[in-house]
Amino acid sequence: MNDEMSAVRKLLAEEPPSDRVVAAGRARLLHAQDGRTRRSRTALRSARWTTLGVGLLGAAAAVTMVMVNGTAPVTSVGGTDRPVVTQPVPARLSAKDILLAAATKVEKSQADGTYWLLKVRTDSQRGLAEGYWIEQSYSNENWIARSTSKSSWGITQNLGVRPATPADEEAWRKAGSPDSWKIVHKIPAEKAKIVGKKTSEEIVNSAAGKPEAWRLDDGGRFGWLVNGPVTEQEIRRLPDDPEKLRAYIQEKLDKFARSTGSTTNVDSPHLEMYSELGRVITGLPVTPEVRAAAYRAMASLPGVSERGEATDSLGRTGQLIVFPAPFPTGEYEHRLLIDRETGVALWSETVVVRPDTQAREPQRAGQTLHSTLIEKVGWTDDEPEIPADQRGPEDAKG
Repeated sequence: MNDEMSAVRKLLAEEPPSDRVVAAGRARLLHAQDGRTRRSRTALRSARWTTLGVGLLGAAAAVTMVMVNGTAPVTSVGGTDRPVVTQPVPARLSAKDILLAAATKVEKSQADGTYWLLKVRTDSQRGLAEGYWIEQSYSNENWIARSTSKSSWGITQNLGVRPATPADEEAWRKAGSPDSWKIVHKIPAEKAKIVGKKTSEEIVNSAAGKPEAWRLDDGGRFGWLVNGPVTEQEIRRLPDDPEKLRAYIQEKLDKFARSTGSTTNVDSPHLEMYSELGRVITGLPVTPEVRAAAYRAMASLPGVSERGEATDSLGRTGQLIVFPAPFPTGEYEHRLLIDRETGVALWSETVVVRPDTQAREPQRAGQTLHSTLIEKVGWTDDEPEIPADQRGPEDAKG
């Protein structure tokens, strides 16, 4: 959208919520993975579907080198959870072929179980006024019960904050190895006139937290699609035909655009569709047929490309799919790692290619805005291990 990035800045200019409310939101909606995934905030998604890794303050960070058929590498600044791209596979497939093959494989996946389980680790890199970057990490689990006789649960844990890369760690040590940071947010001009200030502040601490559990029995929300929560009834209505699924999502996108007065980003007109299909692929408890339809619909989008093979922090190898996200004031790249054998999505991230000149926080090329490592996904008969700290839906609403 032409006005999308300004809408992002306006929506993100609010004072940050408390840690408890943030944790609750992560547990309830998961892909609010940074819950800022809305149509007007597409540039900042990891496809809020986006992925995660391990390691606390002081853990060594890694640089991911993505090789493209012998051309210059694209460098992704990230933590130890970033996939390390190996040599291209001998039989190089196109992005379309990879996605269509994944569709065929996920159609055969299990669709029975007591709970739909999605367990991920999310990481976000944030720039500081001091000139270096830190990385925040969370562990999130959603246990969605098939039967209303059982409770659904969200379990979240703050895994702490650490310098994002070895160079950032060196800068952090030179700064006295602080265990907390003040992050300054720019406030858009129109908002600044209302609140009477140009910046807001947020304090971030390095310490990890204890696991917390949240009941998700308030309306049967199974995740997010476009700009709203998805109910079990809507999950059942999602088409398993790729063209009909695209049409269904497009109708929701158009409805949201009319309600907000937003317009399509001419530089990347298919970005919103790609992001919403990514949600269906990576997080929603849909049938195998619907997930396959999402893969096939994604394969039909212009602009999707591949980058060879990559290995995530859990040692799983997959094929890397890439989708560009250019905007007038910046450029991002969405990445999705797909298991070659099962067709399951393993990891996703949103990376800064060209820093946004009007971003709310500092940006740098190669910065990972958001990543999600999908540790477990699918139906299971296992029972969740509920931590002692439990809350109800009313707490999650903050």
